[in-house]
Amino acid sequence: MSAYRIKKKRPRTPPPEEAPSITEESPAASGWRESPKGGAALHGLCAIKTPLKAELCASLPAADWWTVSDALQACGGSAVGLWIDLTNTRRYYEPRELPQSVRYLKFQTAGHGLIEEQAMLQILHEISALRVARRPSRGLPPEEVAKAEKAASAAARVVVHCTHGLNRTGYVVATALCRLEPRIPLGEALAAFSEQRPPGLWREQYVRALHDTYGGAIPPLPPPPSWEHEGRK
Repeated sequence: MSAYRIKKKRPRTPPPEEAPSITEESPAASGWRESPKGGAALHGLCAIKTPLKAELCASLPAADWWTVSDALQACGGSAVGLWIDLTNTRRYYEPRELPQSVRYLKFQTAGHGLIEEQAMLQILHEISALRVARRPSRGLPPEEVAKAEKAASAAARVVVHCTHGLNRTGYVVATALCRLEPRIPLGEALAAFSEQRPPGLWREQYVRALHDTYGGAIPPLPPPPSWEHEGRK
């Protein structure tokens, strides 16, 4: 039985959708084009910025296109088994663009907002379930089991994204690393995410919330990306 049990709650009214300013220069929220696409795996977790449906990419140079198909390929193709969408809108792409083999989960979260505990527990449960499903068949020698399970966890790719793939996404990735990889302390998790997806978590409320849960001194925050200095959100 999974260690992460979900208590039933009354349905919650989702927060109002964010209203991205969609123009030829900015088909999603401001700063989307400047944010790196992502795709590198960190213990099987692939942090990316949100992909866009083709009609939103149509006005962009080919090098800036970032569709669901592009994201899947960057994150490991058929290795992807779970897709976690944290954006506060359903305008960017259609979940039906994903293969049927990929489980899609939507947690509508306002920009600058923390992921609710109930949602986080479900995310951890789903990641654990995917890793169990991808483990090799029984019959391995005892000395090979831990090695095989580690390899299976890394191979079971989980895509996580918000709009820019930074703060909401980083909060989820750091939490998963601390909860599902017990040898990874928070400081190491934050540093690893910063390497995976520069500049990492740069909004104080996310880092402070993580440290309230996992302890340790709050490290210096990385500088915000350049588009934030230009007055964008």
